[in-house]
Amino acid sequence: MAGRSLTAGHEGNTGRNFISNPFVENAMASDVGDSNYWAALTGIGGLVIGAVGTALGHLFNSRASMAALVDARIRILIDGYERRIADLQDEIGRLEGKVDGLTTTLEEERARTGPARQSELRLG
Repeated sequence: MAGRSLTAGHEGNTGRNFISNPFVENAMASDVGDSNYWAALTGIGGLVIGAVGTALGHLFNSRASMAALVDARIRILIDGYERRIADLQDEIGRLEGKVDGLTTTLEEERARTGPARQSELRLG
């Protein structure tokens, strides 16, 4: 190796001392076209990772607003059910009043007609 420069064949690489290897040089020359491919693939991968990270960040940050939205919808459903229950209770009260009135009328009719017709005026 005496007399041979460590940078022989690599004049553009001043300041770097390395021994020339033809296998590495050929591999490096063939990888030049592939390096653009890998650089593009790495960029796309970074873009996808960034987009997923951003979407997840927004999802986790919007958890409070989503909880408020769900709470509001549940409150609307509960209010609707409470109104429906109140309406049904009113209807039950009206029907109970009608049943009480009919029962009273039936008892009065039984008392008026006497025992002879009571078999015809049975409940049920």
